[in-house]
Amino acid sequence: MIDSFDLSSARSTFEHDGFIFVPHLFSHETLDKLETSIVRIARKYLGLESVELPDSVRRSADGRVLFRFMEHARPDLFYKLNLHAGTSLEAMAVVAGTAVRSVLNAIVPAHQQPLFPQPLAFFYNHRSAPRLQYDWHQESSSFVDIENGYHLWFPLFGDIQSENGPMLLARGSHKERLPFKVHAKAGHLTQWRLNRDIGKDFEIVECNMPRGHAVIFHHNTVHCTGENSAGLPRVSGIVRYLDCMTAAAFRPLVEFTYTAHSHEQEQARLSATNEDG
Repeated sequence: MIDSFDLSSARSTFEHDGFIFVPHLFSHETLDKLETSIVRIARKYLGLESVELPDSVRRSADGRVLFRFMEHARPDLFYKLNLHAGTSLEAMAVVAGTAVRSVLNAIVPAHQQPLFPQPLAFFYNHRSAPRLQYDWHQESSSFVDIENGYHLWFPLFGDIQSENGPMLLARGSHKERLPFKVHAKAGHLTQWRLNRDIGKDFEIVECNMPRGHAVIFHHNTVHCTGENSAGLPRVSGIVRYLDCMTAAAFRPLVEFTYTAHSHEQEQARLSATNEDG
């Protein structure tokens, strides 16, 4: 389902900006089914561990209320939920939907296809959990052997506006891979921090959009988590479509662990490049 979207100009927009907004990519029915499946998985994990839910959480029909409790009370189960939320048929229907494939076919050169998607995951942004917020980074920093990746990001459980802490994109930042340093801390997201004043060097675009809309960005496009000043968490879906066809080593099943060993190699390469320059 795509309304009022010009596929013929999609590639030029994407190549210029490093991202493209796609209105009405998903029907509400499709998202309803996905959100219901994620909530059911969450409740299953909590039930298996006999976690007692407060009345306010048990009565709420909003999945974000459940996630807020789960992230605070049982972050271990919340982590498992994120790992497995994308393995349902409802999630796979989003990952490989007809409309998604149409947009990807319009912006991805033929020699980079077929693309290889990772399972759908979701991002959680709430002011009580800064450990789950990303600093400015490029997705390519975590896939150093993959030259091209196309990343689909979209709202779940509600619209996203400025106060909800949307993803922030740096327009035109996709032209090169930037030097980064890896910062890892137990219980926190791994950060691939850039040594660059992103706000000064690029125009910053907020990914504010209603539920059903989406943005696709190149994995060199610099982005970060915006500040959430609202009461409820901001929840968004993410699917990574990777170009394994042009990689030096053809490995269609790509995981974060596959590239983890390459961080030191990439840091050494960037360091050498900087010294030579």
